Amino acid sequence: MLHPAWVYMLRDASGSLWGTLVFALALLTPGYCLGYWLNLCGFRLRGLREQMAWSVVLSFAATLPLVGLVWLGGMVAAEVVVVGVGVSAAVLFARKWPVVDVSRREAWVWGSIAGVWILVVIFSLIDVGIGLRLFMSVTSYDHALRVAFVDAVMRTGVVPVNPLYWPGHDAPLRYYYFWYVTCGVVGRIAHISARQALVASCVWPVVGVVAMLALFGRYLLGWRGEVLRRRWWIGVALLSVTGLDLPVVIFNRLAGGTISGDMEWWSIDMVTSWADTFLWVPHHAAALVCCLLCLLLLWMAIDEARRAQRIAMAAIAGLSFAGAFGLSTYVAVAAVGIVGCWVVWRLFYVDRGRVLAAVGIAALVAGVSLGPYVAQLLQHEAGQTQQTAGHVLGLGVREMLDPEMLLPLFQKMQVVHPVRAREIVALLLLVPGYAIELGFFAAVLWLAQRKRGVRSEGQRALLFWTWSGLAVASFVRSQVIVTNDYGIRASLLPQFFLLLLGVGVLAESSGWLRRALLGLAAIGVCGSVYQVVMLRTFVGWGEAHGDPAMRELVERNYALRDAYSMLQGRIPRDARVQYDSAAGGYFVDAQMLNVGHQVIEEEKGCNVSFGGEASACAAIDGAVGRLFAGRGQGAPSAADAIGLCKGLGAEYLVATKWDETWKAQGGWVWQLPAVVERPGVRVVSCTSYP
Repeated sequence: MLHPAWVYMLRDASGSLWGTLVFALALLTPGYCLGYWLNLCGFRLRGLREQMAWSVVLSFAATLPLVGLVWLGGMVAAEVVVVGVGVSAAVLFARKWPVVDVSRREAWVWGSIAGVWILVVIFSLIDVGIGLRLFMSVTSYDHALRVAFVDAVMRTGVVPVNPLYWPGHDAPLRYYYFWYVTCGVVGRIAHISARQALVASCVWPVVGVVAMLALFGRYLLGWRGEVLRRRWWIGVALLSVTGLDLPVVIFNRLAGGTISGDMEWWSIDMVTSWADTFLWVPHHAAALVCCLLCLLLLWMAIDEARRAQRIAMAAIAGLSFAGAFGLSTYVAVAAVGIVGCWVVWRLFYVDRGRVLAAVGIAALVAGVSLGPYVAQLLQHEAGQTQQTAGHVLGLGVREMLDPEMLLPLFQKMQVVHPVRAREIVALLLLVPGYAIELGFFAAVLWLAQRKRGVRSEGQRALLFWTWSGLAVASFVRSQVIVTNDYGIRASLLPQFFLLLLGVGVLAESSGWLRRALLGLAAIGVCGSVYQVVMLRTFVGWGEAHGDPAMRELVERNYALRDAYSMLQGRIPRDARVQYDSAAGGYFVDAQMLNVGHQVIEEEKGCNVSFGGEASACAAIDGAVGRLFAGRGQGAPSAADAIGLCKGLGAEYLVATKWDETWKAQGGWVWQLPAVVERPGVRVVSCTSYP
């Protein structure tokens, strides 16, 4: 008989694998139907390769209509339509069987790579069970909240409620949630958990990116036939290349530094590897695909002779951008900056009228489509702090290397103008920072810029977009939190352009230059492998080396999974649950990964940034603090707990052996009736006396 920890692990693995397959209903078949009905770029006559590429990227662009469908018709209607579209795609495919331009050998290679990637994603993100412990991935630090968002969509539909904070009523989720709606719909169709749906979703963005590589190569750079096939494979291989992070990590370790859970954390404003992006933030990668499709269709619309096709391309570009805005506002804002620079550049061309017309149609479609979503984001309750674009983003130089390295050289300026001094130092460190963070791709950019000879229009556009992308990622930054999330995610656009430039540079290089480039690429591949391994093993490594926090974490994670698994069928899905929110860090993440219900307060201080008025937070903080007070402060009795629960709106309380209140034998933990009682965890009802 399998140990329960293994059962949980295998259940998540099988559920995530099944979810990966079901995701084709949302991220493959809608695009096939759209491409077929519009006959975009002669879709019906294209071979299997190109049809599948267009199907994937157009399906990403259809994210907004899916969200609108859930908003207007509810989750059940969306599920029926998604399945219906899948059936329609199958019928159309059978009626108009495309030319199969893939050899059997190539199909086996594709299938093998896809299988390995699926296993890497699933094994990297699920909890691994050993004994009475469940080992989390480092990505759980972010995934815990996203699992809660997906679960909120599955419970409440659109607009989803903020599952992390309940100020006495449901608060709309104030966050880009389109990816979580897609995950929620797929999760309900596949009958899998929110976490399994999120893990499965991490498999698909790389499919969108490699499809965009083929389409950009075909329609922007003019690659054809065997050249396209060979260079596409090089581009796919370059997705495994990251910067020179690994040598920095090795140097830091030799200098006595500690090992981090993610290799990227040495940098302040990191440029993430592709593997890191796909595993940590699939919604940002999905937004990248939508923005790239928007840019490519605008480019193609300029040269399209047929007026109807130009309008269709521009309209789909606008719809794709609207989807990107709901998937990742940061990536979408960066795309606006790139398109804006490109439009100004194209004003000096004779075809500027077509450029303005295409961009104008796309902007109109995007604006109309996003109207309800933007209106919802702009609504504010009493006590909420309004955040305008000026509060969220601002001008500032990106900091990859720590400015403290050179600030002592500007001591006098620091006294008079400390902010200006830091900005000057950050500007001085910008080039070396990018050289380290990009590694192989920094060399590619330098060589592409120095290339002699005639460049095609596509090559010039690609180089222009790269520099524009680096500019909008380097001189605009987030202002909401210390981490420059905008700069990190905006870098995805120039990173993609550098992939294509890298293919061209490698194809044209030879001799010692080619060997040097391949050497840099090899270092980048080793960095990506090290990063993926550490994301999976860091918690186990810490536990094996005697870190008491890690041992407590994996034991607590297992105990919570055990208790919450039993709880799911015993209380209503819309019940409100509260645990000790003062635990902090990964201990709260362990709660959110497993709770599967609305919580009153996810962490001490309330997570009001995702929705809900801040004015209720102080009272909630105080009540939760009293509920989980230690025996030294006097743990509340059952009657006191019921009163506090009534004020909070909580219906069930979760106590663990790691909570101080657990030790008070006369407290509510032991007086209130248990709904679930497992070793180390007790879930009690606090709506009435026993």
